[in-house]
Amino acid sequence: MRETATSHCGKKGRSNRADTPVRDDRLTRMGRHLSFDPDVALEAAMEVFCAKGFEGTSIDDLEHATGLRRPSLYRTFGPKESFFRHAFLRFEATRLRFFRTALRRVHIGDVLRELVAGSVDTAVFAAGSGPTGFLAILSGAPCCDAIRDFVERRRRLRQWTLERRMSAAIQAGQLRSDVDPGDLAQLILILLSGVYVQAVAGCDESAVRAAANLMLDTLRTSLSPINIDPSSRPEAIAEQ
Repeated sequence: MRETATSHCGKKGRSNRADTPVRDDRLTRMGRHLSFDPDVALEAAMEVFCAKGFEGTSIDDLEHATGLRRPSLYRTFGPKESFFRHAFLRFEATRLRFFRTALRRVHIGDVLRELVAGSVDTAVFAAGSGPTGFLAILSGAPCCDAIRDFVERRRRLRQWTLERRMSAAIQAGQLRSDVDPGDLAQLILILLSGVYVQAVAGCDESAVRAAANLMLDTLRTSLSPINIDPSSRPEAIAEQ
């Protein structure tokens, strides 16, 4: 039985034996049939796509990472494009979890702080050792039409969700009433995308965090008719 590699996207200090498969007891052979946990396989595939992007990932890479042969991969996840979509959704649910968490905060100052802090932490973590496949795609790197369209649809969904949250903040008097929530949502996503671009380009972590602090302070100062809670100052963005 082929065994599962358990690497971590963007994690520093990879072993020199990273190409050696590591046993995962959740993948077991039962008789002549392979029984496996799709979540385990998907996590492994996500890390490959995270490291190499869509174009740079081969089916051989996915076979090696998941421990599954092509027939099992295709039966479970479909062709490479479909597999990538599944992996990207998992990336959103894990690496971009901060986005949903931030939007649930009561005060807009906390929303903005957590959005910026989460974006910086995600970008810095992934860019730390070089592999930035998903971040490069999020930043607009060239990709095939089908994947680019899929990622764009996901981006529009995030923008729509953020727009609704900005609209609620305006109605609650936490943001200026003359601000268009759609324009504001797009501005925030553009700024966060800039964080990804700088991280992918290899910008120094301290410079990224300093720029993020300034960006957040500017948003807080210019958008609110009242003083946004000073406690929302982005200490969370500072290195832990």
